[in-house]
Amino acid sequence: MLHRYFRQNGTHRHGGKIEWRGIHKLPELADIVINDRLLGALHACTSPDDPVLTGESDLQINTLSRWHKDIDQDGELKEHADRPNGWRVCKAAIYLQDQPADSKQALKVRPGSHRRRLGEVTQEVALGVRAGDVIMFDVRIDHAGQFPSWWDKSLRRLLMAGGRITKGDPESRFAAVRGALRALGGRVEDRMAIYLTFGSPNAATYAYEQVGRRNHGPVPADLDGEARSRLARWNVAMIGAAS
Repeated sequence: MLHRYFRQNGTHRHGGKIEWRGIHKLPELADIVINDRLLGALHACTSPDDPVLTGESDLQINTLSRWHKDIDQDGELKEHADRPNGWRVCKAAIYLQDQPADSKQALKVRPGSHRRRLGEVTQEVALGVRAGDVIMFDVRIDHAGQFPSWWDKSLRRLLMAGGRITKGDPESRFAAVRGALRALGGRVEDRMAIYLTFGSPNAATYAYEQVGRRNHGPVPADLDGEARSRLARWNVAMIGAAS
């Protein structure tokens, strides 16, 4: 399903492709992803509150990463993120292939870094997953996926240099060229993941949703079909959805 979708859709970014608000554009995917086990896990993270979804539901394929947090520490969310209590915004990362802990693709996190500046905590842990596994983490934590290789960095520098004399976004060009070269190789397994952001129904979560709305536009529409019915049964709201 995602392979077919990404052939014609998605935005070239970070060396791969991303579809922001992805499950809203693929209702058949939403019906699979929004299941009882996932919704039970969301409740466990926000208990005793009922969780709310912020509308961030990114689909990604073959993206590269560096150490980062999923918030701007010095931006408008700072007053919420710096509070010892009251912040409970998390991300559910759903992996669609095996990624052993010793592989270069594995998710890496720095435990305890959610209350520190980026890079202040240096101890890291790699988390191995099997296809279908879900990892949930505070969006403030330092984390990284697959780092750019020497070849990736060289290709990006070359295209950035060329971008000074040609039109177009060099980041998009880098992702497109990297994708074309991967396709020519034909033997490298694609890496795909789905990311859902959720939290407790408080000021911090609503502020986070507002930032996402400005960055990626409003949520296209509320989910329908079986996914919507499951959300209602579990009392999980979708904030920011267009009517």
